Amino acid sequence: MYYSSGVDHRKNMTKEDFELHLNPMHKFDTAEEFWELFLCMKLPSQLHLKSKIFVFKRDILPTWEHEDNRGGGRIYIKIPLNKETDEIWQNIALEMLCGFGNKSYLDKAVNGIELSVRQTDMICIAVWVNTRDFRQAREIFFHLKKSASLPKFIEFDFAEHPMKYFNKNG
Repeated sequence: MYYSSGVDHRKNMTKEDFELHLNPMHKFDTAEEFWELFLCMKLPSQLHLKSKIFVFKRDILPTWEHEDNRGGGRIYIKIPLNKETDEIWQNIALEMLCGFGNKSYLDKAVNGIELSVRQTDMICIAVWVNTRDFRQAREIFFHLKKSASLPKFIEFDFAEHPMKYFNKNG
């Protein structure tokens, strides 16, 4: 798995610019390496405006053009930045990194998670999935809502990755 962080993310940043500024920061193979990473991972309350953190499965880049992300989408969860936000982010990261409570079908559908600080009082967590099945995206969201202790008023949006740039051969 990768722990990757971006830099200044502009709206019209090209794919090449984004990938150039994407810094793989840590890979881990053991439980000890995982906990070392997890305990040092920056929390939403410690990030600057426009910051992004990505936690993805090994060899999957956080780009919708990557072959494992093609044909999938993102589950967007917007959360007010408050005292519970850090714990919610940690809970979601733990769910992804620990296999969604041994629900292998959920684990297989999720490629990674993204944390972005979009406003001074709001964060967005995007769960990158390899499916366009809204029902499965909804199931992942409700699993996270329960396991990560999301507030009851939190809802989600689902957006498919654009396919218009890909030919049939990928």
